Amino acid sequence: MSIDIINMIALTLLIISTIIGACFATGAELVVFFGSTGLPPAAIAIFVGIFLFAIMAVLVFFAHKNQNHILKHAFTAVYFAIFVVMTAGLMHLGGTITTVLALVFCIFVVLYGFERLLFVNKYSMYFVLAILLTATATNLKGTGDILGGTEPDLGRGLGMALLYAGMNCCLLGPVFSSALVKNSRRRVLVSCALATVIICILATLIMTAIRKQGVSAEMPLLELSNNLVTKAAVFLSIITSMMICLYNIVTSFPHSKTPADSPLAKGGAALGAGGACLIAFGLSFLGFAKALGIFYPVIGACMILYVLGLVLLRCGKFFRHHFFVINNSVDRLQIVKNE
Repeated sequence: MSIDIINMIALTLLIISTIIGACFATGAELVVFFGSTGLPPAAIAIFVGIFLFAIMAVLVFFAHKNQNHILKHAFTAVYFAIFVVMTAGLMHLGGTITTVLALVFCIFVVLYGFERLLFVNKYSMYFVLAILLTATATNLKGTGDILGGTEPDLGRGLGMALLYAGMNCCLLGPVFSSALVKNSRRRVLVSCALATVIICILATLIMTAIRKQGVSAEMPLLELSNNLVTKAAVFLSIITSMMICLYNIVTSFPHSKTPADSPLAKGGAALGAGGACLIAFGLSFLGFAKALGIFYPVIGACMILYVLGLVLLRCGKFFRHHFFVINNSVDRLQIVKNE
């Protein structure tokens, strides 16, 4: 296998790992967005795939290195909202003690070992994807109708697919900025296409299994396959997304002009990470489903507005390379370094 193909596979897995924990590892996200559309899972997946790849393409072509403080803070708020939802998910999955331990672990990993985590995560995606496929493929027969109990609403389905695709892409801008340092746009776009296909297949399988089995639990995927291995896969997906979000939050606000590895900078980063975790822990008591229902549609809408702004500004040639740019904190991680 050539180096180019290996790098492309690694980049594809990186894109999937960035999306999967925050977007459909539990199955609840798909139910919240599409449970009342009445559309077949395959149709929903096609709509999501079209919008998903279109947004990815815009982010790839308009990726920037520069930063605007207003948008940097806006994306920090988005990262924090995702972090809250994921914390609520851990609370539902493992309880209070597990959530506290996971948050503490997130702080230490973000401060001292995030690059190693990303390296491991790239390969852990094989395990996560295998478990998700197994959990859904064994539940595709049944008589339930949770996702299809209403009259088909094409307009609502398209709107929710657009919001869902936007929410999926909210963490990808920094990933693409970093990937383009060592990869051509063509290679990144091909990786995006491969990731989109895999995501759409998984979404179709998950929605079909939930519908056929008539599952209405807060985390439907665990209801389909309630065992330790599946819980471990979901936990791994969630905590990885949490660490990416927390790193983005911490690095968005430099605490001093001292070197990043100095004790003073480390102390400020630890304080910021601890504060973010404490607030997220408090908000997690809203409940996973409620937090997801509140934050995720708003995040999707904000991301769509951002992408539209990128397109309009580029077409109008205003403020080129200086304004609407994503917080590039993940770029500092050089997340494609280990390809």
